[in-house]
Amino acid sequence: MKSFLPKVSIIIPCWNAEEYIEEAILSCVTQSYTNLEVIVVNDGSTDRSKSIIEGFGGCVQSFNLIKGGANRARNIGIAKSTGQYIKMLDADDLLEKECIQRQVEFLAVLNKNQIGYGNHTTIDSYGSILSVEESPQIGHVMDLKDLIKSGLLISLPLYPRSALLDVAGFDERLKSRQEWNLHIRMSLHGYSFKASDISCFRQRHHASPFRISNRSPEPEEEFKNLSEAIEPLGSVLDPEVRKLLALRFWSVGRWYAIKNPPWAKKFFKTAIDYDQKEFFNLLSRRYMRVLRYSNPFFAEIVDRLLKKMFIL
Repeated sequence: MKSFLPKVSIIIPCWNAEEYIEEAILSCVTQSYTNLEVIVVNDGSTDRSKSIIEGFGGCVQSFNLIKGGANRARNIGIAKSTGQYIKMLDADDLLEKECIQRQVEFLAVLNKNQIGYGNHTTIDSYGSILSVEESPQIGHVMDLKDLIKSGLLISLPLYPRSALLDVAGFDERLKSRQEWNLHIRMSLHGYSFKASDISCFRQRHHASPFRISNRSPEPEEEFKNLSEAIEPLGSVLDPEVRKLLALRFWSVGRWYAIKNPPWAKKFFKTAIDYDQKEFFNLLSRRYMRVLRYSNPFFAEIVDRLLKKMFIL
């Protein structure tokens, strides 16, 4: 029976994750689905991660790199994999026990070039549940506009290996937004993502400085990452796509409005360049009243101060 089931490769990039890597690997090797391989790419860890990984012996294929970043580690894992399908997992997260089994079964209802995805649970550093993501609308198919607007976490889909190779894997220049960029490129290559009610993984929130989401990037780096992430779109003329890109740049600009005004203005200007007319339709009445007599940057400052003072 096993020979008739597609092989799945689980790929874990690891950098200084000694607190969590053992639990992450255990969640993979104890899957109810058995035709799989677990590949851990140690990205230059300086803690005990390497010895913990090696402690699993033949249960895990491990590769050691000089630090090159998570995206390079993922691409190495893809190149070394032999599975027909690939599951990505971060070194501090956990796969649900039935995840691979159920996602393989879900393949039966997918059309050509559709990729299945599910939902996830958020846990703290001790594994206690913080929140459970609501299941997406079952059967909903995410197209390019959906992916630009909200995106998908990297451990939700079960990727066909061939699809990842079609788009040359992860963009190794990116320090963040790598899955956003990947899914945009996959959509441009004709792939779409179909929702299921499958619980895929547990995402761990913790204070470690080695977790990418805990970093506060400098605005210059953030602008570069965002600009490079959307490069595959080229000069997209679709008005709806331009509106979504305007919203993306504007929302990041709001984050820097007080901390770094010059860069906030640059994000705002880029947002307006993408779509000025349609964007203003989405702003609050209070914001619009201030904007009518000032400029976007000043309106952001006033809007934030009013919220802080609870003047609604």
